[in-house]
Amino acid sequence: MDPPPVPVIPYLSKSPPRPSRRGRGFLAICATLLLPGLGHFWAGRTRRALGVFGIAQLILAVQLALLLWPPLFPAALAFAPLGILLTIAIWIDAYRSGHQATALVPRAAWQRYLLGTALLVLTPVLCENALLAKVVRHHLAESFRIAGEAMTPTLVENDRFLVLHHRRPTRWNVVVFNPPGTTPPAIFVERVVGLPGETIFIMDGKVVINGHSVPFPLGVGPYRAPRGWDAMALATSEHPLHLADDEYFVIGDNSTRSLDSRFFRNAALGHQRGAVPAADICGVATWLFWPTNHWRYLGLP
Repeated sequence: MDPPPVPVIPYLSKSPPRPSRRGRGFLAICATLLLPGLGHFWAGRTRRALGVFGIAQLILAVQLALLLWPPLFPAALAFAPLGILLTIAIWIDAYRSGHQATALVPRAAWQRYLLGTALLVLTPVLCENALLAKVVRHHLAESFRIAGEAMTPTLVENDRFLVLHHRRPTRWNVVVFNPPGTTPPAIFVERVVGLPGETIFIMDGKVVINGHSVPFPLGVGPYRAPRGWDAMALATSEHPLHLADDEYFVIGDNSTRSLDSRFFRNAALGHQRGAVPAADICGVATWLFWPTNHWRYLGLP
Protein backbone atom coordinates (compact mmCIF):
# COMPACT_ATOMS: atom_id res chain seq x y z
CA MET A 1 0.00 0.00 0.00
CA ASP A 2 1.37 3.32 -1.07
CA PRO A 3 2.00 5.98 1.59
CA PRO A 4 -0.33 8.96 1.57
CA PRO A 5 0.97 12.00 -0.31
CA VAL A 6 2.79 14.60 1.72
CA PRO A 7 0.70 17.76 1.81
CA VAL A 8 2.36 20.78 0.26
CA ILE A 9 2.15 23.75 2.56
CA PRO A 10 2.15 26.95 0.52
CA TYR A 11 4.32 29.82 1.76
CA LEU A 12 5.07 33.35 0.67
CA SER A 13 8.68 34.17 -0.24
CA LYS A 14 9.92 37.75 0.01
CA SER A 15 12.03 39.06 -2.88
CA PRO A 16 15.38 40.54 -1.76
CA PRO A 17 15.22 44.29 -1.22
CA ARG A 18 16.46 46.41 -4.11
CA PRO A 19 19.81 48.00 -3.33
CA SER A 20 19.59 51.70 -2.58
CA ARG A 21 20.80 54.11 -5.25
CA ARG A 22 21.39 56.89 -2.76
CA GLY A 23 24.87 58.34 -2.94
CA ARG A 24 25.87 56.55 -6.16
CA GLY A 25 25.73 59.62 -8.37
CA PHE A 26 27.40 61.69 -5.65
CA LEU A 27 30.31 59.24 -5.38
CA ALA A 28 30.71 59.06 -9.16
CA ILE A 29 30.87 62.82 -9.63
CA CYS A 30 33.30 63.21 -6.69
CA ALA A 31 35.58 60.61 -8.27
CA THR A 32 35.35 62.45 -11.61
CA LEU A 33 36.37 65.71 -9.95
CA LEU A 34 39.51 63.99 -8.71
CA LEU A 35 40.32 62.41 -12.10
CA PRO A 36 38.21 62.64 -15.28
CA GLY A 37 36.83 59.19 -16.13
CA LEU A 38 37.31 57.74 -12.66
CA GLY A 39 33.61 58.06 -11.82
CA HIS A 40 32.62 56.26 -15.03
CA PHE A 41 35.19 53.54 -14.35
CA TRP A 42 33.83 53.10 -10.82
CA ALA A 43 30.36 52.74 -12.30
CA GLY A 44 31.56 49.90 -14.51
CA ARG A 45 31.57 51.87 -17.77
CA THR A 46 35.20 51.29 -18.75
CA ARG A 47 34.98 52.36 -22.39
CA ARG A 48 33.22 55.58 -21.54
CA ALA A 49 35.77 56.20 -18.79
CA LEU A 50 38.61 55.96 -21.31
CA GLY A 51 36.77 58.28 -23.72
CA VAL A 52 36.10 60.85 -21.00
CA PHE A 53 39.74 60.73 -19.87
CA GLY A 54 40.92 61.28 -23.45
CA ILE A 55 38.57 64.23 -23.99
CA ALA A 56 39.73 65.83 -20.73
CA GLN A 57 43.40 65.46 -21.75
CA LEU A 58 42.66 66.98 -25.15
CA ILE A 59 40.98 69.99 -23.52
CA LEU A 60 43.99 70.49 -21.22
CA ALA A 61 46.46 70.14 -24.09
CA VAL A 62 44.63 72.72 -26.22
CA GLN A 63 44.34 75.19 -23.33
CA LEU A 64 48.02 74.78 -22.47
CA ALA A 65 49.14 75.26 -26.08
CA LEU A 66 47.01 78.40 -26.46
CA LEU A 67 48.28 79.75 -23.14
CA LEU A 68 51.99 79.32 -23.88
CA TRP A 69 52.00 80.77 -27.40
CA PRO A 70 51.44 84.52 -26.88
CA PRO A 71 49.80 85.27 -30.28
CA LEU A 72 47.10 82.69 -29.48
CA PHE A 73 46.37 83.81 -25.91
CA PRO A 74 43.12 85.58 -26.96
CA ALA A 75 41.99 82.28 -28.48
CA ALA A 76 42.63 80.64 -25.10
CA LEU A 77 40.16 83.02 -23.48
CA ALA A 78 37.63 82.36 -26.24
CA PHE A 79 38.12 78.60 -25.83
CA ALA A 80 37.67 78.74 -22.05
CA PRO A 81 33.80 78.78 -22.09
CA LEU A 82 33.76 75.74 -24.39
CA GLY A 83 36.13 73.92 -22.06
CA ILE A 84 33.92 74.76 -19.09
CA LEU A 85 30.79 73.47 -20.89
CA LEU A 86 32.52 70.22 -21.83
CA THR A 87 33.70 69.75 -18.26
CA ILE A 88 30.19 70.29 -16.89
CA ALA A 89 28.84 67.78 -19.43
CA ILE A 90 31.38 65.21 -18.18
CA TRP A 91 30.27 65.81 -14.58
CA ILE A 92 26.60 65.37 -15.47
CA ASP A 93 27.31 62.17 -17.40
CA ALA A 94 29.36 60.82 -14.50
CA TYR A 95 26.48 61.49 -12.10
CA ARG A 96 23.99 59.71 -14.36
CA SER A 97 26.32 56.76 -14.95
CA GLY A 98 26.94 56.36 -11.23
CA HIS A 99 23.26 56.69 -10.35
CA GLN A 100 22.31 53.93 -12.82
CA ALA A 101 25.18 51.59 -11.92
CA THR A 102 24.46 48.28 -10.19
CA ALA A 103 27.97 47.38 -9.08
CA LEU A 104 29.17 50.67 -7.63
CA VAL A 105 30.94 50.08 -4.33
CA PRO A 106 30.65 50.53 -1.43
CA ARG A 107 27.15 49.12 -1.13
CA ALA A 108 25.88 51.15 1.83
CA ALA A 109 24.65 54.67 1.06
CA TRP A 110 26.35 56.22 4.09
CA GLN A 111 29.68 54.69 2.99
CA ARG A 112 29.28 56.22 -0.48
CA TYR A 113 28.66 59.66 0.98
CA LEU A 114 31.62 59.28 3.32
CA LEU A 115 33.96 58.16 0.52
CA GLY A 116 32.68 60.89 -1.81
CA THR A 117 33.31 63.53 0.86
CA ALA A 118 36.84 62.22 1.37
CA LEU A 119 37.47 62.50 -2.38
CA LEU A 120 36.21 66.09 -2.32
CA VAL A 121 38.67 66.91 0.45
CA LEU A 122 41.55 65.42 -1.57
CA THR A 123 40.53 67.05 -4.85
CA PRO A 124 42.14 70.51 -4.32
CA VAL A 125 45.47 68.80 -3.61
CA LEU A 126 45.54 65.70 -5.80
CA CYS A 127 43.24 66.37 -8.74
CA GLU A 128 44.79 66.51 -12.20
CA ASN A 129 43.89 70.16 -12.79
CA ALA A 130 45.36 71.26 -9.45
CA LEU A 131 48.63 69.42 -10.05
CA LEU A 132 48.88 70.78 -13.59
CA ALA A 133 48.14 74.30 -12.34
CA LYS A 134 51.06 74.05 -9.91
CA VAL A 135 53.42 72.89 -12.65
CA VAL A 136 52.27 75.65 -15.01
CA ARG A 137 52.50 78.36 -12.35
CA HIS A 138 56.01 77.42 -11.21
CA HIS A 139 57.61 76.50 -14.53
CA LEU A 140 55.61 77.80 -17.50
CA ALA A 141 53.26 80.74 -16.93
CA GLU A 142 51.77 82.80 -14.12
CA SER A 143 49.54 85.82 -13.67
CA PHE A 144 50.57 88.88 -11.64
CA ARG A 145 48.81 91.97 -10.34
CA ILE A 146 50.55 95.33 -10.60
CA ALA A 147 50.94 97.50 -7.53
CA GLY A 148 52.46 100.98 -7.59
CA GLU A 149 53.15 103.55 -10.29
CA ALA A 150 56.50 102.43 -11.75
CA MET A 151 54.98 101.20 -15.03
CA THR A 152 52.27 103.84 -15.55
CA PRO A 153 50.66 104.24 -18.08
CA THR A 154 51.57 100.82 -19.50
CA LEU A 155 50.40 99.09 -16.32
CA VAL A 156 48.30 100.79 -13.68
CA GLU A 157 47.27 99.79 -10.18
CA ASN A 158 45.50 96.38 -10.02
CA ASP A 159 46.09 95.48 -13.67
CA ARG A 160 46.56 91.72 -14.12
CA PHE A 161 48.90 90.34 -16.75
CA LEU A 162 50.31 87.02 -17.92
CA VAL A 163 54.01 86.18 -17.54
CA LEU A 164 55.81 83.37 -19.38
CA HIS A 165 58.67 81.88 -17.39
CA HIS A 166 60.50 80.14 -20.24
CA ARG A 167 61.08 83.16 -22.51
CA ARG A 168 64.43 84.93 -22.68
CA PRO A 169 64.01 88.73 -22.40
CA THR A 170 64.86 91.01 -25.29
CA ARG A 171 65.19 94.80 -25.25
CA TRP A 172 61.98 96.65 -24.30
CA ASN A 173 60.30 93.52 -22.93
CA VAL A 174 58.39 94.02 -19.69
CA VAL A 175 59.76 91.59 -17.10
CA VAL A 176 58.95 90.46 -13.58
CA PHE A 177 62.01 90.00 -11.36
CA ASN A 178 63.35 89.85 -7.82
CA PRO A 179 65.23 93.11 -7.14
CA PRO A 180 68.68 92.63 -5.61
CA GLY A 181 69.10 92.94 -1.88
CA THR A 182 65.43 93.33 -0.89
CA THR A 183 64.33 91.89 2.45
CA PRO A 184 61.84 90.26 2.45
CA PRO A 185 62.04 89.19 -1.22
CA ALA A 186 59.85 91.37 -3.45
CA ILE A 187 58.56 91.25 -7.01
CA PHE A 188 59.20 94.22 -9.33
CA VAL A 189 57.89 94.93 -12.83
CA GLU A 190 60.12 96.98 -15.13
CA ARG A 191 61.16 97.19 -18.80
CA VAL A 192 64.43 95.71 -20.09
CA VAL A 193 66.73 98.43 -21.45
CA GLY A 194 70.22 96.89 -21.38
CA LEU A 195 71.11 93.33 -22.43
CA PRO A 196 73.96 91.03 -21.33
CA GLY A 197 77.39 92.09 -22.57
CA GLU A 198 76.35 95.68 -23.39
CA THR A 199 77.72 98.95 -22.05
CA ILE A 200 74.89 101.30 -21.15
CA PHE A 201 74.33 104.82 -19.85
CA ILE A 202 71.45 107.29 -19.75
CA MET A 203 72.10 110.84 -21.04
CA ASP A 204 69.49 113.57 -21.49
CA GLY A 205 66.72 110.99 -21.16
CA LYS A 206 68.12 108.85 -23.97
CA VAL A 207 69.48 105.30 -23.77
CA VAL A 208 73.02 104.91 -25.14
CA ILE A 209 74.13 101.33 -25.84
CA ASN A 210 77.75 100.64 -26.83
CA GLY A 211 78.15 104.31 -27.78
CA HIS A 212 74.98 104.54 -29.91
CA SER A 213 71.63 106.09 -28.99
CA VAL A 214 68.81 103.51 -29.11
CA PRO A 215 65.36 104.67 -30.32
CA PHE A 216 62.47 104.14 -27.93
CA PRO A 217 59.44 102.08 -28.92
CA LEU A 218 56.12 103.92 -29.14
CA GLY A 219 54.94 105.15 -25.75
CA VAL A 220 58.25 104.56 -23.93
CA GLY A 221 60.78 107.15 -22.69
CA PRO A 222 62.49 109.50 -22.43
CA TYR A 223 63.87 108.47 -19.05
CA ARG A 224 64.10 111.09 -16.29
CA ALA A 225 65.29 110.72 -12.72
CA PRO A 226 62.99 111.57 -9.79
CA ARG A 227 63.49 115.10 -8.55
CA GLY A 228 66.65 115.32 -6.44
CA TRP A 229 67.83 111.81 -7.34
CA ASP A 230 70.13 112.68 -10.28
CA ALA A 231 73.28 112.49 -8.16
CA MET A 232 72.40 108.94 -7.01
CA ALA A 233 71.77 107.54 -10.49
CA LEU A 234 73.88 104.73 -11.90
CA ALA A 235 74.79 104.26 -15.58
CA THR A 236 75.54 107.90 -16.37
CA SER A 237 77.68 109.25 -19.19
CA GLU A 238 80.52 109.78 -16.66
CA HIS A 239 80.17 106.21 -15.31
CA PRO A 240 78.76 103.83 -17.93
CA LEU A 241 77.72 100.38 -16.72
CA HIS A 242 79.11 97.32 -18.51
CA LEU A 243 76.76 94.38 -18.09
CA ALA A 244 78.11 90.87 -17.63
CA ASP A 245 76.96 87.97 -19.78
CA ASP A 246 74.08 87.18 -17.41
CA GLU A 247 73.01 90.71 -16.39
CA TYR A 248 70.19 93.03 -17.49
CA PHE A 249 69.45 96.71 -16.92
CA VAL A 250 65.80 97.65 -16.30
CA ILE A 251 63.86 100.94 -16.01
CA GLY A 252 60.20 101.63 -15.27
CA ASP A 253 58.10 103.39 -17.91
CA ASN A 254 57.10 106.00 -15.32
CA SER A 255 60.77 106.82 -14.84
CA THR A 256 60.28 109.73 -12.40
CA ARG A 257 58.40 107.40 -10.02
CA SER A 258 60.40 104.21 -10.50
CA LEU A 259 62.93 102.46 -8.28
CA ASP A 260 64.87 100.55 -10.91
CA SER A 261 68.42 99.67 -12.02
CA ARG A 262 69.42 103.33 -11.89
CA PHE A 263 68.86 103.49 -8.13
CA PHE A 264 69.37 100.00 -6.69
CA ARG A 265 71.25 100.43 -3.41
CA ASN A 266 72.36 96.82 -3.17
CA ALA A 267 73.94 94.35 -5.56
CA ALA A 268 73.01 90.72 -6.03
CA LEU A 269 75.61 88.26 -4.80
CA GLY A 270 78.41 88.06 -7.36
CA HIS A 271 77.03 90.97 -9.44
CA GLN A 272 77.39 94.74 -9.64
CA ARG A 273 74.97 97.42 -8.49
CA GLY A 274 72.29 98.26 -11.02
CA ALA A 275 72.37 94.85 -12.71
CA VAL A 276 69.55 92.30 -12.54
CA PRO A 277 70.93 88.75 -12.82
CA ALA A 278 69.23 86.52 -15.38
CA ALA A 279 68.52 84.01 -12.60
CA ASP A 280 66.42 86.63 -10.75
CA ILE A 281 64.10 87.32 -13.69
CA CYS A 282 60.84 85.40 -13.20
CA GLY A 283 59.57 85.84 -16.74
CA VAL A 284 58.42 88.06 -19.59
CA ALA A 285 55.01 89.78 -19.52
CA THR A 286 52.91 89.03 -22.60
CA TRP A 287 49.23 89.99 -22.19
CA LEU A 288 47.40 92.42 -19.95
CA PHE A 289 44.04 90.66 -19.52
CA TRP A 290 42.25 92.33 -16.58
CA PRO A 291 40.35 94.59 -16.39
CA THR A 292 39.01 93.85 -19.86
CA ASN A 293 38.97 97.51 -20.92
CA HIS A 294 42.79 97.56 -20.47
CA TRP A 295 43.25 94.45 -22.62
CA ARG A 296 46.35 94.55 -24.83
CA TYR A 297 49.56 92.82 -25.82
CA LEU A 298 52.60 93.86 -23.77
CA GLY A 299 55.21 92.45 -26.14
CA LEU A 300 57.00 94.36 -28.85
CA PRO A 301 54.85 95.78 -31.67
